[in-house]
Amino acid sequence: MNFEESPEFAKDVKRLAKKWRSIPSDVQAAKQYILPLYAQLSDDVDLAEYRREFSPERQQQSYIQMYV
Repeated sequence: MNFEESPEFAKDVKRLAKKWRSIPSDVQAAKQYILPLYAQLSDDVDLAEYRREFSPERQQQSYIQMYV
């Protein structure tokens, strides 16, 4: 899967990275989580685990942990 970033997105990431330095690496990490959802998976990959990571409950937990 190829990820293409629009110029607007790249500009926003660059702007946000000035305040939050982890933004570029966070975007790269998100790509690594998304890629297996659309690629052919090997038998040892647990797709349910990936789906749990993207659940609204998990996102809320991550948000809370980040700011507490």
